[in-house]
Amino acid sequence: MKRVLASMMLVACLSAPAHSQTTQISLADAQKQANEISTRFNDSWNRHDFDGLASFFTPDAVFVAPTGKVVKGQEEVKQFFARYLNGQTKNLIHEAVVDEVRLLGPAGVWAIGHTTITSEGKVVGRSHWGVVYRVVDGHMLAEMLNVGPDAPPPPTQAQK
Repeated sequence: MKRVLASMMLVACLSAPAHSQTTQISLADAQKQANEISTRFNDSWNRHDFDGLASFFTPDAVFVAPTGKVVKGQEEVKQFFARYLNGQTKNLIHEAVVDEVRLLGPAGVWAIGHTTITSEGKVVGRSHWGVVYRVVDGHMLAEMLNVGPDAPPPPTQAQK
């Protein structure tokens, strides 16, 4: 019985496509990749490279925009950014910074950060974000990204 189970597990592992194998990642590597992804995401945004922006996501990813709009999958992510960046917001410069990275089990990474958006040298928006990455072939891809606009803190007792 043990041989049958072992054989079935081996066949299952070997028959899965190599490009979709999840792999373990170290915290140091996850932090390095998260920062590299942030830099490349900024570059893709600022060049209006919609294919590049979509490439950071898994095929079944979920992106929740600051407006609350839910976008599913790479193609919809690409279309979302194309509409957003080709609209009235063509001159926006995106600067996302990673604040914290943590491992989620053997093949997952969680990161949070903040973003500043400028236009003609003036800050026009600030947001915070959280992302869950799936590690595929040693590389992190966004499985879920949630972006929320920064809001002022509630007033203190002295301000009320």
